[in-house]
Amino acid sequence: MRHYISIIFIFLSMIGVAQDKNKSILTLLDKEIEQRKVYKEKRDKKILFFKNLLENSGDIDRRFGLANDIFEEYKAYKYDSAYVYAKLSAELADISGDVNYKSIAQSNLLFCYSTVGYFKEGAEIIANFSPEGVDKSNLAKHYIGCYQYYSNLRRFVGGQSSFEALYKKKQDNYMKLALEYLSEDDFTSRLFVLQNDVLEGNATQDTIDRLKRLLDTDNIPEREKAIIYSLIGMAYNLIDMRSEAIYYTAQSAIYDITSAICETTAAKMLADYMVEEGDIVRASRYIRYALEDANTYNTQLRKLEINAILPYIESLRYDVIDKQRTYLIIVSIIITLLLTQMILMFLKIQKSNINLSVARREIEEHAKELAETNRLLSNTNMELDETNRIKDRYIIQSLYGDSEFVDKVEKSCKIFEHKIRAKQYVDLQNILAEINIKQERARMSSAFDSAFLKLFPNFIAEYNKLFAPENMVVLQEEKVLLPEMRIFALIRLGIEDINQISKYLSLSVNTIYVYKAKVKARAIVPKDEFENYIKQIK
Repeated sequence: MRHYISIIFIFLSMIGVAQDKNKSILTLLDKEIEQRKVYKEKRDKKILFFKNLLENSGDIDRRFGLANDIFEEYKAYKYDSAYVYAKLSAELADISGDVNYKSIAQSNLLFCYSTVGYFKEGAEIIANFSPEGVDKSNLAKHYIGCYQYYSNLRRFVGGQSSFEALYKKKQDNYMKLALEYLSEDDFTSRLFVLQNDVLEGNATQDTIDRLKRLLDTDNIPEREKAIIYSLIGMAYNLIDMRSEAIYYTAQSAIYDITSAICETTAAKMLADYMVEEGDIVRASRYIRYALEDANTYNTQLRKLEINAILPYIESLRYDVIDKQRTYLIIVSIIITLLLTQMILMFLKIQKSNINLSVARREIEEHAKELAETNRLLSNTNMELDETNRIKDRYIIQSLYGDSEFVDKVEKSCKIFEHKIRAKQYVDLQNILAEINIKQERARMSSAFDSAFLKLFPNFIAEYNKLFAPENMVVLQEEKVLLPEMRIFALIRLGIEDINQISKYLSLSVNTIYVYKAKVKARAIVPKDEFENYIKQIK
């Protein structure tokens, strides 16, 4: 059981690594597609250099070599230009009369005709070719060209044609002829054989391994690397290893871009793979890139191949766009509803906050009113306490004073009654003399002063604060108030009736007014507020 779990874990790990590898190579390909213009400009500069050399060269051999070099540059880049220089190489070969030049020129034209689908013209070249005096390498090149001609013809007529078997037989025959003039260990020979295996659907893991070993060959041109990577990708696809097929096909597409090769199938195959993988965005990007290259190369066969799949991929892309649009509409509606809900909630919360603020202000106002009421109640209670203390003090004082005066009068009355009965009339005058009203009033005033100053020990100091220093009161005796001070002492006790003050102090009303006017005239506070200051003394 553990053995199976280990195998599953290793398998899943390999899938994860393959996915990461493909993600990286496809990201690199996407970047290179954006840079393809740079690589094309580089090839254009190289071709321009060869053209300048050709224009300034008069030697026929040199001119043929340069025409052939320019053809090779255009061969996988721009068909129209390649055909122009293939024709030029044929003209130069005719002028030179060299059979090898003619063989090379015919191979160039055969490539052009085979690639664009001019099979009648290609057949004429094959029929009119003479191998006499031609080098082995040029014979091999010619026969490989014939092989490619019949391979393209087979693909053109399709597998349903009755001619397909005939073309397959001719293709195999030219392959054998080509291999006769190639060394078995030669790079071209090995690649030719492996390419045939892959294109015929006979690829195996051994085919893949042999193709990978070809990559280790020194100084391989980028064009050949692109072909090898493309073949490896096709081989992996044949043995149902799609992830590996994607990776190597992407590698081939990258080499196509960096070497400015436009006669290619890698991008189209990669678009097919992306459709099967469900990556429609990349599929559309790669098929459009392939179409751009086909338009640059300008051959009908390539355009037909790409246009056969382009509408399907674009329809898938539009479906994806429609789904995304529908998804965005749904998301937008949801977001709009959520935003509307949030706005409504915000407005509701805002309204609640306003109501809370109003309620808070009302509470604060009520609290202030309550605090003011409590303060007023507190002051009232303090005043009531003060009034009660004053009343208690004066009740006690009054009772004590009145009781003492009554006792004295009662005692005098008893003596007076006794003297009348005894007819001791002379002593009656002495008894009346003992009841000294003036002395009693002085005693009552002293008692009042003493009781008042116990209740208001700071009265004299607070009273003096209402006058300038030179008008402040200086008492002759401690705890004995001046008559005018008693008036304001009674006012502080709450007795404001002038008549009551007059009776209590045994002074006339007019005298009371005079005293008050004199005192207020000396004060440093407004006259009409003087009594309020007196009332505020604690």
